[in-house]
Amino acid sequence: MLKGYELLKEYSRQGVEVNTDIEWSLAHSAQPQPVLQTVRELGYVMQDFSGQPLASDVIRLNPAIENDTPSKVLTRALNSSVDPSRSDGIPAFESGGNVSVECCNEAEGRFYDTLRAIGKMSKSKNIDTPGAQIVMDGGEPIIVRKGLGEKSGLTLTDLSIDKVVFPAGSIVALGLTKSSRKGHGGFPIYGKVNLIEKEWVGRIRFERLSLFALNESEKREVIEDRHIDGVKGERRKIVETSLTDLLPFVVRAAEKLREPRLRGLL
Repeated sequence: MLKGYELLKEYSRQGVEVNTDIEWSLAHSAQPQPVLQTVRELGYVMQDFSGQPLASDVIRLNPAIENDTPSKVLTRALNSSVDPSRSDGIPAFESGGNVSVECCNEAEGRFYDTLRAIGKMSKSKNIDTPGAQIVMDGGEPIIVRKGLGEKSGLTLTDLSIDKVVFPAGSIVALGLTKSSRKGHGGFPIYGKVNLIEKEWVGRIRFERLSLFALNESEKREVIEDRHIDGVKGERRKIVETSLTDLLPFVVRAAEKLREPRLRGLL
């Protein structure tokens, strides 16, 4: 994967200046770091995002950027802040303020276990994990929120937060509106899967890219270099499994939960 200073050189070559926090993260010289770390920094920048462009101009996606997932993700996010029309046609959220839920470094393994459990959901909607929520946009599942560990969510499709685009495989923090909490504090119910309408999400914050957003070689590089801790016991299944492999489990579960005989239980 590209190092931060390499991507910053490409931006400079195109004559584009970027947000000062993003620039510092890309240029950080104490230990040359991959762009993946700067994508995580983007989550902190977004906490104070006021709608101002994060770059001085649209950045061209040359082959070096296109072929490096973190660089492509960061560039798309910067470009969408410059040209909000780039977020048209995908599920859109407003951040709605800070969210206290964080994501942990073991999130990938826990999402894997949650999604597999959703695929084995019983007729009574029970699953063998601390529960899950599926955020729906119309009839399409767009986020899965796990009840195991920190109650973070995994995006299943591209979406925008304050018109800044983030890809499928992003980890987000969620906060539901008070009117949608239904007596359970807005969190997944143990052993159950519930559908949550997109409009019920009152607050949302990008946390980081999960390994599921990367291709197989990038996953191996991250794990081998230990840029993300806590996945040692999950290495093989995370490296060999894509989000595309897991998505059908969520789609089938959402269809079951929408069947008329279950609708009264939602």
